[in-house]
Amino acid sequence: ALRALAQSAPDGHMLMSGASATHGLFFKDPGYRFEDITPASVVGVSLYGLLVSKSLNVHNLNEFVAWAKANPAKFNVGVITSTSQEVEMSNIQNMLGLKGTPVPYKGMPEVYTALISGELQASIHSASPQVKSGQVLAVVFGGQQRQPDLPNVPTFKELGWDYHPGANFALYARAGSPVASLNVVAAEVAEMVKGSEFQEKIGRPLGITGLGLSHEASVKHVNEEYERVRAGVQRLGIKPQ
Repeated sequence: ALRALAQSAPDGHMLMSGASATHGLFFKDPGYRFEDITPASVVGVSLYGLLVSKSLNVHNLNEFVAWAKANPAKFNVGVITSTSQEVEMSNIQNMLGLKGTPVPYKGMPEVYTALISGELQASIHSASPQVKSGQVLAVVFGGQQRQPDLPNVPTFKELGWDYHPGANFALYARAGSPVASLNVVAAEVAEMVKGSEFQEKIGRPLGITGLGLSHEASVKHVNEEYERVRAGVQRLGIKPQ
């Protein structure tokens, strides 16, 4: 879809709804350049939190960090290799001064199974049903405010880190499209995310925090995410496939 968008006319008539535009960092030839696309609006973000296995019997971030530092040989983290999730997991560990052994998985369902069984000690993901139901413990989340369904879980910002890991969901257009057209789209999105229908059908079920950013703010937001993930890819030595 990104390739098709990158090859389309820059007239603002083609939009693509998709997640974070960092996929190209993990492929040798994705068929498009990051510079070929632009976000009309970042609709929302699925914020990531640090998830911990309840088998550890810890209750908050400080207790988990203390356990991880005291038990480095037993500390395994679940990662989806060659994705932004792997990069963000590494970023969080660097922030907290931790060094877990990465265990690769193909998808989050397997990660959750391993967290619940105690095979894994930590990973990162959104406010999923497993987190909301208490099967997995969330000790900290990204975002400017606490998750509505997790009022007792602090944010990184509260704890002193201006860090907001997650996956963006945006409407992308061909770079060079008329700014006036993109501004119209962004204005409509801003109204949409305020409505109860968005919250009922998208926000709460999918754990997406509505943003409805302007085109200008969306460009800044997406560029910052891209640079953060790119730096992580280089630091981890991830080779594009």
